[in-house]
Amino acid sequence: MRALVLVGSLAIVAISVLAILGDGDENGDQPELAPPPETADPLPKLPDGWTAVENDAIGVGLGAPPGWSSKASAADTTLRSPGSAVVVSVSANRTADAIDAELEDYALEIAAGLEGGEAQASDAPDPGLGYEAAAATAGATEVIVVRRPELAAYPMLVAANAKVKAGELDPIVARIVGSLRGRPVTPK
Repeated sequence: MRALVLVGSLAIVAISVLAILGDGDENGDQPELAPPPETADPLPKLPDGWTAVENDAIGVGLGAPPGWSSKASAADTTLRSPGSAVVVSVSANRTADAIDAELEDYALEIAAGLEGGEAQASDAPDPGLGYEAAAATAGATEVIVVRRPELAAYPMLVAANAKVKAGELDPIVARIVGSLRGRPVTPK
């Protein structure tokens, strides 16, 4: 009798585990898992003269080069070089589409939307800290999408006027991208 109770108990446990780990619902759809809780990644040590810019409304922090101005809104964070020769705008997207998208395709889609369909993939700076990035260009605008896996994508638009020489901006943009860190959104 004792063996029968033990076998019966094991069968109930096995059925419960299978129900929890099962193949999804009756249509075969897998249940959606909640994303991991978002924590604040600290900004890396910024170069001398750079300032930390944090936007709790969109959940992002990054570094601004010396002399650059910054403005944080509920939709984005904008950095401007002295004289506004260069403008960098960063937003955040926490939708499943942005988090699961192929990054290069996502960057190309944004860039194509800016220039009526004419966009090409380009090399993205390394964001570090386990983040990933892809880039695309459209005309004089570069789109860099930095993603914090499973949590958020941060589309970044970089626009420079014709006075900025090709390649001159790359090291600065690479530093900005490398400084970008996610954090939970804190509504005001």
